[in-house]
Amino acid sequence: MRRSLPKLLAFAFALIAPIASIALPVPVLAAAPYTLATSASYDVQADERAIAVTVDVTFTNLTPNPPGEFSVFNEVPIAVHDAATSVGARDSAGKLDVALKARNGADGKPVNVATVKLRAPLRLNKAAKFTLSYTLPDGKDASIRVRPSVVIFPVWSFGTSSQVRVQLPAAYEVRADGDPLTAARTGDITTLSSGKIADPQHWLALITADRETTMVTVSQTVPLDGGTVDLNVRSWADDEAWGQRTLKLLTDALPRLQARIGLPYAGVGPLVVTEALPSDASGIDNASAGQQELQIGFDQPPFTVLHQAAHIWLGPDLIADRWIREGLASHYAQLVARDLKLEPPYDPVKQAAAQKDHVFPLAEWTVDGTPDQSAYGYPASWSLIDGLPAKGGEGALATVLQRVVTGVGAYDPAGPKAAAATTEHPVTPLDSRSFLDQLEAVTNQDLAADFGTTVFGEQSAPLITQRFTARDAYAKLLAAAGDWGAPQPARAAMSEWRFDDATAQMAEARAWLGDRDELLAAIEKSGLSSPDRLRDQYQTGGGDADSRVELEAERAVVHDYQAVLDRTTGSRSFVERLGLLAGTDPDALLASAHGLFADGDLRGAADATSQAKLRLAGAQTSGLLRLASVAVIILVALAVVIYLLRRRRTLRRHDA
Repeated sequence: MRRSLPKLLAFAFALIAPIASIALPVPVLAAAPYTLATSASYDVQADERAIAVTVDVTFTNLTPNPPGEFSVFNEVPIAVHDAATSVGARDSAGKLDVALKARNGADGKPVNVATVKLRAPLRLNKAAKFTLSYTLPDGKDASIRVRPSVVIFPVWSFGTSSQVRVQLPAAYEVRADGDPLTAARTGDITTLSSGKIADPQHWLALITADRETTMVTVSQTVPLDGGTVDLNVRSWADDEAWGQRTLKLLTDALPRLQARIGLPYAGVGPLVVTEALPSDASGIDNASAGQQELQIGFDQPPFTVLHQAAHIWLGPDLIADRWIREGLASHYAQLVARDLKLEPPYDPVKQAAAQKDHVFPLAEWTVDGTPDQSAYGYPASWSLIDGLPAKGGEGALATVLQRVVTGVGAYDPAGPKAAAATTEHPVTPLDSRSFLDQLEAVTNQDLAADFGTTVFGEQSAPLITQRFTARDAYAKLLAAAGDWGAPQPARAAMSEWRFDDATAQMAEARAWLGDRDELLAAIEKSGLSSPDRLRDQYQTGGGDADSRVELEAERAVVHDYQAVLDRTTGSRSFVERLGLLAGTDPDALLASAHGLFADGDLRGAADATSQAKLRLAGAQTSGLLRLASVAVIILVALAVVIYLLRRRRTLRRHDA
């Protein structure tokens, strides 16, 4: 990506060039018109860690002489790089005086200006030729780096017409961003040439060159919750200080990041952090999010290191939408930066407002988004995430992440879990919709307005309204269901934002729950215990046909049971009690039916109830039969007795 660099224009300072007077009776009037033709050369001397800049200048005075006066120039101001040192100038006669001073440019911003004093006053149509030279050393300014490993610097042209040439060792792989440069290789030198530049005021290029070089590794073992991390930081051999700084920063930051994010470290193998070329102009690079290998531009501030480290936990496997990953990474980096007394790169609210021309729905931000999207996306997502803890406390964000890691959906009946991440739980990566749902589940607040058009865009307004209505219906369903919660189809439809389907399913479920309540009242009245299968069927199908069949089946068993129960508790005649003396007692059969029903064996409960019903129904007949049997037995016994008595009498008479 092309970096944003200040545009320094020598032309803007022509108007402030002093006009010297010569021995004339009238003063010299100021004049502006001139030409400043230049040929600039940038010679990269990587081993010396410097770039030698030479600018061959032909300055021509074209200001007409007013009547009786002369127009002359005594000096020529030329804008140079802010990092310029060893500034000098000379013409064919020798050295010229040069003054280096910052001046306000046409845009009001300070510009470093080298003012070359001419050897003699320059009259109309006369030209002065000289060479301006200065050095760009490697230093603290990340925009200019000159080392054996990497060379980065901005190239601009000078004057009203110009051409530019850049030379550097051919061992470097060179990239030129910005205005075009043509590359050619001659022996061990690569030369980049601009050709004739018609508009030097608006010409700018950024040179980035690197080559294979030795890397130096420093290591540290960092204990974290979930495992010890072997931290390896790799830096270029000519920048060992970067490696030491980054190792110290990450050693201090990783435990703090983990504590803030609230997830265990789940990485496998060493964590490798490598010094790299600059990448994203926003200063926050997400190219290696979720990886065990992080590449961080050498020019990035400590905040970017913290942001990148947060991605170790906040990767694409956990969070699908880029704005959530980046917003959370910046949010947690900011919290840890405060702990470590480090400054953030900018105020995200002000930065997002400054990018008002690049506003877009954050849910549409992808990893291959445009630079303009990134310029807005980073601060906008950061500022939105920053505002969420005020709605439910800082722990709300960590709770949402823990729910996702443990496979708990926004509409699942289970409460928040803080268990360690394991492969036993399927993780559905968090997107914008589920993030909103999860936050509202955790905070019990309406946060749709916080997301609104910022995340979903203006076209989402009808959907957000539909969501509000569906969630209201969902709350009423939960109130009606009690501890049975919402059925899986309704939860799935709500999670997938299929609100028409969800509304229809919830209406069906609520109607079913009304019948359920009647059934539960009947079950309670009969003294039965509701079987788990009724609740299970509801949670699986809501109020669908299968749930209706289950409810009606249980209602029929309860109805029959209650009817038999009523008969068993009523008064019984002597004949009925006599009929029940033998065989299975109806109370025992009902007790069996009670147990079978509680276990979910509706057929067994129905059979036992039927047997009890049959026993009661046949009690009268059985009693009568039993009485008849007794009467017969008594009559037979009497007949036998009478017969024996008569026979005895007969025998006595015969004996007599």
